[in-house]
Amino acid sequence: MLGAAAVPVMLAVAAMGIASQVVAEPRTLTKPPRLTVEVAVVGLLQPGVSRPLALTITNSSGQRVRLTSLSVVVETATPTPEQPDLACDGRSNFAISQSVDLTRMEVTLPARATRSLADLGIPEGEWPKVAMRDLGTDQDPCQGAQLTVTVSAAGERVPAS
Repeated sequence: MLGAAAVPVMLAVAAMGIASQVVAEPRTLTKPPRLTVEVAVVGLLQPGVSRPLALTITNSSGQRVRLTSLSVVVETATPTPEQPDLACDGRSNFAISQSVDLTRMEVTLPARATRSLADLGIPEGEWPKVAMRDLGTDQDPCQGAQLTVTVSAAGERVPAS
C-alpha cells in the first residue's frame, strides 16, 4: 500500500445573486504515489442545492496505480480581497457527500497519465458532491468566499502484466 495524499484545494464561490458557482483554483497533491488531484464543481450552488465534484487525477509515477480510497472534506471558507469582512463558516454552510465506493470497483490509473472520474468509468451520480446547506438564514456572506476542501487519495502499485 502506498501512502495517502491529502492537501487543501481552494474553491472560489462566486457572487451571482442567490446562486453561487464554485470554480477550482489550480492546486495539486504530490505525495506518494505521486498523484495529483484537481477539483471543479459542476454547476451553480445555492442554499439547498448539491453539485457533483469533478475530480481529475494524474499519476506521475512510472507504474500503474490502483486507487484504494478517495475522499473530500470541507475545511474552511475565507474572505476574498473584495470581501474582507466575510462571515461565512465553511463547515456550517457547505457539506460534502462521498459517493465513490472504490471497494466495489477497480479503478486503475495508467503510468504517467491523467484521467477524470468519467474517464475512469465512474458515473457522475457516484462522484462526491458539495452542497450549500439551507440554514434558513441570510447566507449572502458566502458569495465570493473561497472554500477550502481537503482531497485524500490512496493507492497501491499494480504489477506489470
